[in-house]
Amino acid sequence: MPDQFRIKVELKGGGVVIFDHAKLQVALRQSGQEVAQLARSMIRSSVGGGRYYSTRRAGAIIGYQASAPGQPPASRTGALASSITVRRMRRRDGVSVVSSQYYSRFLETGARGGGPGRRSRVTRRGGVRHAYANSIRVMEPRPFMSAALEARRAGIEARIKDAAIEGVDWKEIPMR
Repeated sequence: MPDQFRIKVELKGGGVVIFDHAKLQVALRQSGQEVAQLARSMIRSSVGGGRYYSTRRAGAIIGYQASAPGQPPASRTGALASSITVRRMRRRDGVSVVSSQYYSRFLETGARGGGPGRRSRVTRRGGVRHAYANSIRVMEPRPFMSAALEARRAGIEARIKDAAIEGVDWKEIPMR
């Protein structure tokens, strides 16, 4: 649970506390853009370190090295990094940094199962015995959004605290 800060206000005489949400919205939007930019750059700069895949396209063998568990995902097509956006929350102060690619959650949190599994069987090809075991696929997390947020947390907290304090104003109401 993040630390919270408290503001103590003593009111003497008649008046109204006015809070300007505009400064807070600007600080939140800047913070969201900062996290999104860092997440994009983490994906684009990741060199991989995990399993090597090779595929054949138009007769040429194309290689790709995936990321290792715990590292940000390696960029293959650029779609994941391009899909990261910042959205303003409706009806309340806040922003959300989201990715529109369906697999982004699987990369961030990990996944179990899925894919066309083979049934457990034994086959013989060319005098060699091949055994296939039915197993559940497990993909370990490759955090990129949460890692970007943690890397920028201190600066974001300070920015939002300053914006909230600057947004509070006191307007005195004359007593009759």
